[in-house]
Amino acid sequence: MKPLLFLCFLALAVQLPGQDTLRVPPTHAAYDSTLKLLLVQSSETGGAPPVSDVVVAAGGRFTYVVPPIALRFDSSYAAVTGSLDTVAVAFTPLPLIRIDSAEGINRDDRVAGHFTYGYGAESRTSPLGVRHRGNFSLRYPKKSLDLEFRDPADPEESADLAFPGMREDDDWVLDAIYNEPSRVNAYVAHKLWLDLHVLPHAAEEPEAKSGADVAFVELFLNGHYHGLYLLSEQVDRKQLKLKKYKDAVRGELYKSEDHTPATRFHGVPGSSPEGDDWAGWEVKHPDEDEVDWDKLRDIIRFVADSSDAVFMENAAMRFDLDNVVDYLLYVNGLFLTDNVTKNTFLARYDSLTPYFFAPWDLDGGLGNAYDATRRESATGWITNGAFERLNNLSPDNFNDRLCDRYEELRAGLLDPDSLRARVNTAMDQLTTSGAYRREAGRWPDLLNYSDEQRTFTNSFITDRMAYLDNYVCSITTPTVNVLAEAAEPLRVFPNPAHGHLQVTGADTDDGSPYTLYSAAGRLVGHGPLPRDGRITLQDLPGGLYFVRVGGRIGRVVVRAR
Repeated sequence: MKPLLFLCFLALAVQLPGQDTLRVPPTHAAYDSTLKLLLVQSSETGGAPPVSDVVVAAGGRFTYVVPPIALRFDSSYAAVTGSLDTVAVAFTPLPLIRIDSAEGINRDDRVAGHFTYGYGAESRTSPLGVRHRGNFSLRYPKKSLDLEFRDPADPEESADLAFPGMREDDDWVLDAIYNEPSRVNAYVAHKLWLDLHVLPHAAEEPEAKSGADVAFVELFLNGHYHGLYLLSEQVDRKQLKLKKYKDAVRGELYKSEDHTPATRFHGVPGSSPEGDDWAGWEVKHPDEDEVDWDKLRDIIRFVADSSDAVFMENAAMRFDLDNVVDYLLYVNGLFLTDNVTKNTFLARYDSLTPYFFAPWDLDGGLGNAYDATRRESATGWITNGAFERLNNLSPDNFNDRLCDRYEELRAGLLDPDSLRARVNTAMDQLTTSGAYRREAGRWPDLLNYSDEQRTFTNSFITDRMAYLDNYVCSITTPTVNVLAEAAEPLRVFPNPAHGHLQVTGADTDDGSPYTLYSAAGRLVGHGPLPRDGRITLQDLPGGLYFVRVGGRIGRVVVRAR
């Protein structure tokens, strides 16, 4: 690990001639008098040796008991205060947030507070309103927070705040990520969706984002170290760049908050809206007094009650099928079991455009359930009434499009190596930053990161993608026909393959004819099987393929060249 050399401009540390003192602005340090912990935000760049004293502006002097030779993020160092209290001094490369509220924080009402943020050369301060957020997660001792920044000149008015690499807005979330032992699942899932999907109206709205971006931070709440959090943007009209209300409803945004027949697209209940809620859905845009609930009822009725002929003819006009394809593959790739009837946004850019989906609250994936338990199996297809009907009827060649997109993603973003790299990189970041160690110290009774958790997550990814390799394209009719005619498995290796593949098994004698199909069932290669069973793969795009010899068939993933 690199030593922490922190006398640098980015960390705002200053060492004057004849001094060996690190001076830290108040936005870049926080002290927990109960844990006796001073946490300083710093960076890995710099160029001077460690110092013997750390001075926090308006926060006192901390003098090392034994000045360290080199500083590391994953360690802490004994120091004494001016009153001779012994404390631990630690450093973090993650953004440091401090929130102090005037009264106890609750779920129902935002209470007044003050916010500070320090990260490298960046600092932010603002008054804010803060409340707890969540439903099931409120039973946990470590709670998520909803933040609304306020205008310093008028605390009754909201004010936008921007963070590095993220949007400018007044409304933010601090996600406690309490119920996932590795603390990285939601982070990986949010980042993957942003990389995987482009909104259908991106050409008209180039600044539109398909979901919320996130960043790891460390939080002090009312003078106490509260651990590792995800600072998250909101999924709202501004994020998705939906059309504003203008004399009539144009853009629409609804969030599913419960498992109901309406959120499953199984039917429309007779209940009436109560405020901004109806049948498990919450309207997010337009405002409550402008919403037309009949529009949401109509799209649910279309799925649940229309005839097969009407559904086939109109599905592509009612739903953006490319979006649905990406969403289905995304939630199934990460096994996000809580994100098809709940924690899902249904949106429309304008009144004449089709509906599309966006995810939210992504902690229940990669083998981890929403209640912190593990999935016993990596098998199963996650769906709802709308997705199931699209699969069953396949309007506008939906299943072929699903298979084609799977082939593309399977050779890229959904390649198991790529997914494992995302997980392991995030875990490595939290290890080397010391955040895992501090999180476990603050919340020792929680399920916390371990090497076994890393092994489990990596193995789950392997098992999950192996299941999808055998399932996704079997939905497609041509592939089903190909498989139906071949009753016995064929051994194919290496798998994944690159440049060539080898087949062994009965009916694979020299000269036996072989055929090679894409996952969509298209014939992409054929000929006599060479004596050594070696088939050369030429100019094939990466993805899933089927090789058939006689009555046997094997599946193989071809890596992109």
